[in-house]
Amino acid sequence: MRNYFGVLFIIFPMLFYAQDFSQKSAKPLQLTSEFMLGWMNKSNENFPEKKLKKQLSFSVGKYHEEKQQEWAQRLKGIKTGFSIGFSDFGNQENLGFGVSAMPFVEFPLFTNKKLKLHTSLGAAYHTRKYHPQRNPFNEAVSTSFTWAYKLYL
Repeated sequence: MRNYFGVLFIIFPMLFYAQDFSQKSAKPLQLTSEFMLGWMNKSNENFPEKKLKKQLSFSVGKYHEEKQQEWAQRLKGIKTGFSIGFSDFGNQENLGFGVSAMPFVEFPLFTNKKLKLHTSLGAAYHTRKYHPQRNPFNEAVSTSFTWAYKLYL
């Protein structure tokens, strides 16, 4: 079952380009890397001590400006793609590491071409999860696979 989920998770975003194979785009795929630093909020009062959270992401995206489909014309300058991220939560012993895979969409806000909203929703795999005896402080993650999201301007 896990093998089917992994294959489906990788192939599913590719289905969104199914209508697009007949048209050749003037703009190639864009490869982007991101490095993010930040702090995590405590999910419970016994949450383990942690350092700075670090995440490294790699994305592949494509602009849909000259497309003939109605959705691309209405959204004007939309970019879609797929992102894979690797996270260090600042405490390897209790929180472990995370790997996320998310399709994303990025579009301009209002009529401003420079101000864009980037949003994505996908899945994340965590190396350390809650266990009553071995890891009692990490009550935030109780399963290996969880939802992952990103939203920023």
